[in-house]
Amino acid sequence: MSRPPSGLGGGARPPRQPDPDQVAARVWDDETGMVAGDKTASRAQVLARVAAACPDGLADQAELEQLTSTVLADAHAVALPATGQSPMSHADRYTSHSIVEAERTVTASATARLDQDAARVPAPVVEEAFAAFTAERGFPLSAEQEAVVRRLLTAGHGIEAVIGVAGSGKTTVMDAARRAWQAAGLTVKGASTAAVAAAKLRAEARIDSATLAAWQQRIACGDGLAGVDVLIVDEAAMVDDRALAVLVAEAERTGTKLVAIGDPQQLRAVGVGGAFARVHDLVGGLALAENRRQRDAVERSALRVWRDGHRATTLAVWGATGHVHATADLHDAYAQMVAAWWSDWSAHPDPHEGIEQALMLAATNTDVDQLNARARVIARTDGRLTGPDTAFALAGGDRLELAAGDVVRVRRNDYRDDVDVLNGYRGVVRTVDARRGALIEWRQNDARPSQAWISPDQLAQGHLVHGYALTIAAAQGLTSSTCHVLGLGADAHALYPAMSRVKARSDLYLPAAELEPEDVQLRLGQARTPREQLDRVLAAYARTLTDADEGMVTDALDGARRPAPIFPVPTLSPAQARAGQGPTMREAAPRIQALHEQAAAAELRAEQLHRELVELNVRAQHRRWGRRSAQQRLDQVHAGLDQARAQHRQALAEAQRLHEEAVTADVVIAQHSSRTVPAPPPADHPPADRSPARPSPAPSASSGNAPGVARPRPAPRP
Repeated sequence: MSRPPSGLGGGARPPRQPDPDQVAARVWDDETGMVAGDKTASRAQVLARVAAACPDGLADQAELEQLTSTVLADAHAVALPATGQSPMSHADRYTSHSIVEAERTVTASATARLDQDAARVPAPVVEEAFAAFTAERGFPLSAEQEAVVRRLLTAGHGIEAVIGVAGSGKTTVMDAARRAWQAAGLTVKGASTAAVAAAKLRAEARIDSATLAAWQQRIACGDGLAGVDVLIVDEAAMVDDRALAVLVAEAERTGTKLVAIGDPQQLRAVGVGGAFARVHDLVGGLALAENRRQRDAVERSALRVWRDGHRATTLAVWGATGHVHATADLHDAYAQMVAAWWSDWSAHPDPHEGIEQALMLAATNTDVDQLNARARVIARTDGRLTGPDTAFALAGGDRLELAAGDVVRVRRNDYRDDVDVLNGYRGVVRTVDARRGALIEWRQNDARPSQAWISPDQLAQGHLVHGYALTIAAAQGLTSSTCHVLGLGADAHALYPAMSRVKARSDLYLPAAELEPEDVQLRLGQARTPREQLDRVLAAYARTLTDADEGMVTDALDGARRPAPIFPVPTLSPAQARAGQGPTMREAAPRIQALHEQAAAAELRAEQLHRELVELNVRAQHRRWGRRSAQQRLDQVHAGLDQARAQHRQALAEAQRLHEEAVTADVVIAQHSSRTVPAPPPADHPPADRSPARPSPAPSASSGNAPGVARPRPAPRP
């Protein structure tokens, strides 16, 4: 006898008939319903949600179908036009009235408030603000940054949007603009998605800021944006369209200038997004495209290629230059990641420095928990944890073990009279007491460390977790020297910010067993060489990097077809790349030139010291003079000569390394661009480079020098 589908009574009448209005309200609830995280849903998805919204069940499939039709006819639901013939049943798409209204509110206001003289600053005040910024910071804005700030200060649009790539100096731009607005007598406030991000905005750009939730509460129950001349919304691409619409409507009511700054290619909204990118298009917003964070030319070049839509090419560049580690399986990836991260972290005697300078990231909480557990074992073995573990009971039945020296992360906001303890703070456990809890110490924005007790009750509620590893989302806004990233489970919008968090070096760990499809493993067998394993795991991983466009449902309702973005296709040939004529080499050339100049200076210094050493030896042979002073000078010259030679060798070796890596990266880019020229993607799908990542062996860098760079000869030997 077959069983009825879940939620159905197999013909028996349920004790209570479901109320269609209540079911519809549950299905279309903005926070928990069908459209909490997706803009559209199919009839099949709505049908499943309707069944789940009826805890007492339904009589049969027919009643479920009828109730689903009623829910789809509810005022909350909006049917989207068909996009084409489909052989699938239940292929219709639906959205919610709240999403449609949010999109229309945002786009209509962005258009209506163009050139409204909003928060416009007189030219003399702008120039004075630029001068004050340069004097205080010790450096001027770049030409690109200055153009963006001038636009924000003088265009007069009621809504502005700025796209800034990772590491482009968005906070610097906000600080400069804030100075001018305040000098003109305007009130500037900030909004961000999290309390810790708002605190960072206050500290780094000196903008009085609060969370989006706090601003929404103030709009609903308080003064709203009254008295606010400019509201800067940081990480605006991560703001839910419905929350953005609330701000936009209130800003229009109060005449507040709304400045949204973000990056659609980084982490997306927790709810539904897409409106920020459309606003940027509607107002003709400017972009900050210069990456000022990464010191390494290969890192900068790879991230630029990624933003151009060539995902597989970027992976190949990372693979060819040693930034990708293809492990046998997930457990091997955990082990390699933790070992490499610990090497970076433990190089800093001050644990706060380690927290700030070495990151370990994963896409899911499950992977983060595994990494934290392994990191804690190493910390205990290495003597970084002192005293016994103290176990605290958690609400879900688990336990949290803490010891002095543990790295932890705060998970709840706790606003206190003395010092606030905010969600996202990372610090070190200084003392553990079974009755008092844990005394943690953290440091924010290079300030002096702060301390606070987290009580056992707070620990039970999940206020604290181990913080050796973080999710990629939790690391948004952080900058470090090194970062170790587990790629499994990360989509394109998560991997890009994860790999762009650093100043020095990022490393990506990819487990072959979990990434390569089983049929491919059976067909190809076990990889015979590390190179084959790397090629195969890169190809498999490239296919997992989903990059679906959030889009706007109002385009479908209005019959609008947005043109697909056109991504540039590199025209570099392998021969040009090997000759040092590629984009990565152009990025690396200034640094290589500087290293060669350092080597030349060290060479000259070595020659001078060598001549002095010869003269001292001659004098020592013919005269008996001040033996002690002569010997001291001889020792000084010998030490200086050794140091000059070492500096000469180091500068040449570093220049050679940069040259080889830049040529390798450019050859990979050239090979991928010549192998395939991607066709324009469909309008409703974003472009994605899905060509297999099979980099050629790294070319020899001896075939060419960086453009305009002369190599100094070896330092002389006595």
